[in-house]
Amino acid sequence: MLRSSAIFLFLLISNSSYAQRDYAREILDKLCAPEMYGRAYVNRGDSIAAAYIASEYKKMRLLSPKKNWFHEFELSVNSFPTQWTVSVDGLTLMPGKEFLINPLSSEGGLEHDVYMINPKDLLDSSKLYSKLIVNENSFAVLDRRDQEFSPEEEKAINELNAYIMLNEDHHLAGFIQIYPPELKGLWSIAPIASTRVGADLFSETIPKKFKGIKIEGESKLMRTYKSQNVYGIIPGYSPDSMIIVCAHYDHLGMLGPDAYFPGASDNDPGVAMLLSLAKHFSTNPPKNDIMFVCFGGEEAGLIGSRMFTMRPPIPIDKVKLVLNLDIMSTGVEGIKVVNGTVYKDKFDRLVETNRDKNYILDVKIRGERCNSDHCPFHEKGIPSFFAYTLGGKAEYHNVYDTPETLELQQFDNILDLFKDYLEDL
Repeated sequence: MLRSSAIFLFLLISNSSYAQRDYAREILDKLCAPEMYGRAYVNRGDSIAAAYIASEYKKMRLLSPKKNWFHEFELSVNSFPTQWTVSVDGLTLMPGKEFLINPLSSEGGLEHDVYMINPKDLLDSSKLYSKLIVNENSFAVLDRRDQEFSPEEEKAINELNAYIMLNEDHHLAGFIQIYPPELKGLWSIAPIASTRVGADLFSETIPKKFKGIKIEGESKLMRTYKSQNVYGIIPGYSPDSMIIVCAHYDHLGMLGPDAYFPGASDNDPGVAMLLSLAKHFSTNPPKNDIMFVCFGGEEAGLIGSRMFTMRPPIPIDKVKLVLNLDIMSTGVEGIKVVNGTVYKDKFDRLVETNRDKNYILDVKIRGERCNSDHCPFHEKGIPSFFAYTLGGKAEYHNVYDTPETLELQQFDNILDLFKDYLEDL
C-alpha cells in the first residue's frame, strides 16, 4: 500500500508539472504563430496578441478595473510592411537571414557606389568624416569580418551610424555594416525615420571587394500608433495592498512579408509565466490583490509601462511590489534579480523561499538597471524587481527565435518558486 501511494504521488506531481509546461508551450506556439505578425506594428500584430491574452484573462475570470482589459496609449514607430530587397553587385540576399534593414531607414530604390571605411580611421573622426563628405551619393560601408573592435571603436561606430543616418550636412546614401554570418544579427525598433537607408549584412557569399549595393523598399512611420497594455486583477482575501506581476508581450514585428520575428525567448516565456501564475491564483486566492499586466511598447522604449505609471488605472501607492518577468527561457543556472541590492529585504525573502524548497540552482542578486518594464515603477519609488533566467542558449531579436529553440528546462520550478514567494509576501 505504501509503495502504491508513493507511485500515485509521483504520478500526480509529474502530471501537474507536465500540465504547467504544456500550458506554457500552448502560449508560446500561439504568440509566435505567423498570424501574430511578430506581435508588433505591421498588420496590428500587437493588438492581435493583446486580444489573445485578454481571452485568457477572461477564462480565468480576472477582474478588469475598466470596461475592458486594455490600458491604451499611443506611440511613434517606424515599421516595415513592404517587401525589402538588398543586392550586392547583383547578388540578392534573403531578408532576416542575410540582411536586416536599419530601423531608422525610410526608403531605398537606387544602386549606389560604396566607400569602404578604413577601421584605422574610426578613432580619428575629423579625418574619417572629411573623407565621407566627399563621397557623395555613396553607401559608407564598414566590413566587420576578420576585425575586432575595442569599446572605444564600437562607441565611434555607433556615433558614425547616428551621424550618417540622421545628420543633414552630408549627401551619403546611408550606412552599411557587414558582419560574420554566424552572428545572425540583432534587430530593433525606432520611433523615427531618417531620410536615408542602412542595413546590416550577414551573408557568407558577399565578396571582399564589390562595387555597388542596391536597397529597395519603403518603411511606414506611424506617429500616433494606438497600442495597449493588457491587465486584470485577482482580488486577495486581505486586500490592503497590491502586487503587480508584469511581462511585455510585444516584439519586433516584420521586415516585409517574407521575414517575421517570432520573439519566442523575448518575451513569450515571461507571458507564459505570468498567465500560469494568474491561472494558479485564480483558483487559489492570494493574500494581496494581484494585478497581472502584459505591457505593449517595451521594445519601442518601455512605452507601455511608462504610460501605465503616468496614468495608472489603480492607486499606485497601494503597490507593495512589482515583479517583472522578462526572458524566462532557460534557468539551468538559476535566475538573476535586477534591483535586488536596492530592495534587499524583499530579495532575501525570495532567496529564503528558494532555499527552503530548493527549487532552482541559484537566485543571484544585481543592482539597478533601467532595461525593462520594472524601471518606470522603480523611478517612482515603488519596490520593483526584474527577474530573468541564467544559463542555456536561446536566440534573441532575430528570425531564428522560435518556440522550437526553447527547452524551458526550469520553467516549472521557477513558476513554483514565484507561487510560494507571492503567497508569502
